[in-house]
Amino acid sequence: MAAGRSGTGLSQSDVEQNYGLALAALVHPERFPEAVPLFAAGAFESEPGEDPEEQDFTFGLNLILDGVEAAIARRTR
Repeated sequence: MAAGRSGTGLSQSDVEQNYGLALAALVHPERFPEAVPLFAAGAFESEPGEDPEEQDFTFGLNLILDGVEAAIARRTR
């Protein structure tokens, strides 16, 4: 995305927000009923004032740690 936004004057956060809005516009409720709540919840939008890269890292780390926790829980049952 960084290469695609060069020269536009848009920040990474702006580009990601525009990308999320563009994806949401492509999701038609009749064709993708399961995906509509995902886009309505703002899952593809950055929190205002936060660094999108930091958010991505934190999300990924939490996802990995949740998986490790679930694996440990399964082994200790």
